[in-house]
Amino acid sequence: MASGGLIGDTTSAAATTGGEAAGGREPLRYGPFDAGLWRPVTIFVAFRLLVVATIALADLLEPDGPGGAAAGLGAKLRFWDGDFYLDVARAGYPAFVPQDQNGLATQSSLAFFPLYPALIRLFDTVLPGGELAAAMVVSFLFGTAATVLLWLLVRALSGHTAADRATVFFCAFPGAFVWSMVYAEPVMVAFAIACCMALLARYWLLAGALAAIGTATRPNAVVLVACCAWAAGLAIQQRREWRALVAPVLAPIGWLATLAYLARHTGETGAWFRVEREGWGESVDLGRRTLSRIQTLWQDFPADDLDRLLPTLGLVLVALMAWCLWRWRPPSVLWVWAAGIIALAVTSRGLGLRPRFVHAAFPLLAATGWWLRGRWFAVVVSLAAAAQVGLAYLSVTSTRAIP
Repeated sequence: MASGGLIGDTTSAAATTGGEAAGGREPLRYGPFDAGLWRPVTIFVAFRLLVVATIALADLLEPDGPGGAAAGLGAKLRFWDGDFYLDVARAGYPAFVPQDQNGLATQSSLAFFPLYPALIRLFDTVLPGGELAAAMVVSFLFGTAATVLLWLLVRALSGHTAADRATVFFCAFPGAFVWSMVYAEPVMVAFAIACCMALLARYWLLAGALAAIGTATRPNAVVLVACCAWAAGLAIQQRREWRALVAPVLAPIGWLATLAYLARHTGETGAWFRVEREGWGESVDLGRRTLSRIQTLWQDFPADDLDRLLPTLGLVLVALMAWCLWRWRPPSVLWVWAAGIIALAVTSRGLGLRPRFVHAAFPLLAATGWWLRGRWFAVVVSLAAAAQVGLAYLSVTSTRAIP
């Protein structure tokens, strides 16, 4: 085992004891960036090519877009949220809140946070192919970075073999199909993993800076603020390390700056909240819609309504993966991220606990990959990959499978 006991193939002290590397005795170290990094990169690329091939096949078999949407492979890759991100990258945010004839806000790009569109615009200035090509490159690069960082994190906690399994399950999980489309999740998760790694290594300024940038990716990235606050609280409680406070102080900057900019740009305080509530039907309802989905699914079972089925299955999967996380016992900052992401999805009145939100709770998937072994691992990964392919196909050929 390498120095510090955090790189070899045996379980580290941090994993065995649920060690609080962010606030305990020893900061977590991640070992060398050696040739082994080809493994997570290869795994990521293989699954992304699988999904792109599935979408290309869907375009060949069903060239017309679902629900009157534009036809073609490019239209399918940017279906659902993609066009909104591309609109922001191309023309910026609207200067006012779009409204219907009743004065209610309509669905608009004001609901989408700016970092991903900004990266698309930046890459579009140096790459050929337009905004869509730039968006796919950004998603691929940050998806690769997130996968490599996850592999490094699990390797530090539990060794190479566990890191390989965790990475395979992470990339095979059904919700990962949006990482091959125009979605901001790869950017958010890359910053989230990097921030958690910095917290565990006690790089407080770096962690705060990563969180500040990360909270400008998506609304649910605000959970990074809780991660930084938790880690800083542990450091202060256990070692009186007051400099740790820099992380939670910096963390919400991206989130708050986004809301402030949209308010000033549109001339309406709370513009983002209004668009979310009135246009997209999104608000915190403390889980009432989630319970309603479960109840109606139970009454109508079996049912083919994926709008009810997918979030309910998500709850079952989260319960199973939470058990794996409890068995793995990683540092508690990873629990905070997973719990925060799941809680925001469960208490959402709109989409609920869909596969891409479960996928964003990366510690749950890492723990499941760590726990699975042998034949069970092969079976579960095969089923997950098949479900990912199926969801990718349905999501770009119908409006039944909302990502």
